[in-house]
Amino acid sequence: MGMPERARLPGVDRRPEQIVCHVDMDCFYAACERLREPELRGEPVVVGMNAEETSANR
Repeated sequence: MGMPERARLPGVDRRPEQIVCHVDMDCFYAACERLREPELRGEPVVVGMNAEETSANR
């Protein structure tokens, strides 16, 4: 199911802003980084992409 389409105004051809939030509930990405970098064990970990925080684990 997609989001319902909004009514379009004449002469306006823009997509509405969309915000997507991914929650790493099982800390998968942080666990992968800890496997790749063993010195991170026992340290808080934040996995980022494009200079934005995407996953954090304590």
